[in-house]
Amino acid sequence: MEAEESKRLKSVFRQLLEMAQGNLASRIERSDKNDDLEALSALVNMAAEEIQDAFLHEGFVNNRNPRHYLVQFLIVLDEKGEILTLSDASAAFLRFERRELTGRHILSILMPECTDQWVKISGRLRSGRGLSERSMSLIFRSRNGLNLPVRCRLIYFRNGSQYTGNLVITAFEASPSIPKTARAISGNTNKGIVIRIRREDIAKYRSISDRIRKNPEIPLPSLRTLAHEYGTNEFKLKHGFKRMFGITVFQYLKQERLRKAYALVAYSETPFKQISKMTGFRYTSHFSKEFKRFYGFTPREIRQNNS
Repeated sequence: MEAEESKRLKSVFRQLLEMAQGNLASRIERSDKNDDLEALSALVNMAAEEIQDAFLHEGFVNNRNPRHYLVQFLIVLDEKGEILTLSDASAAFLRFERRELTGRHILSILMPECTDQWVKISGRLRSGRGLSERSMSLIFRSRNGLNLPVRCRLIYFRNGSQYTGNLVITAFEASPSIPKTARAISGNTNKGIVIRIRREDIAKYRSISDRIRKNPEIPLPSLRTLAHEYGTNEFKLKHGFKRMFGITVFQYLKQERLRKAYALVAYSETPFKQISKMTGFRYTSHFSKEFKRFYGFTPREIRQNNS
């Protein structure tokens, strides 16, 4: 028992070290325990996610370029699913040397719960015609024992290409950049109008995002009414919020609704009709359509893969 708790505590320590070094993608593997250590693990994972969201949504990564690529992930597999080659960034992301991963089967670095989904999706790609592509979520296991969730794009090359028979796994994350200083920043809208975002504007937009994230199922008022509630105007809210988060207020609302819906779909037995109502969608059909558009899978497929 003590050995098991020591192992779990080391995982928490390793995660904190990763976060201190700027790696916000890793997560502690959760257990079925119901104790203080499990609560600590959950809190550390939540902290990593919150900090990562701050970087992604508010752009505190690069204050010179309009878009900064945070992670670039590229692994090439042969027909057997063994790693032919991978980028240096991919090996570093997994905390391995390239030579240590070359020749290993992809399943050896994936979490066991991904096996069935991987076999199903990769099999579909290989059995189709022409160039096949598919998005899917995978959880990699790093060398130091932490989980690394990655939203990947799978590309399979068929006859007629020098890469025939190869399956490529690629992923990257990018975010608009917003300076972290108190200085005002400016950006151009599609109409060429300059938008300036000041410290007080950032505070307002963050308050609105917090409101949405806490209760995404609650409908928002019109953009004009929402702007007046927070002491700004419709024009500044419309363009300033998008400048800061990369999407509009109502796109952000839909995104948070779908994030909440995913958790309910994947980790509960709640009927889809009830989930659609709990997350602010009036009609189940509309909910299912938006869910598939966002995640690449229907709610039913996600639930079946997690059962």
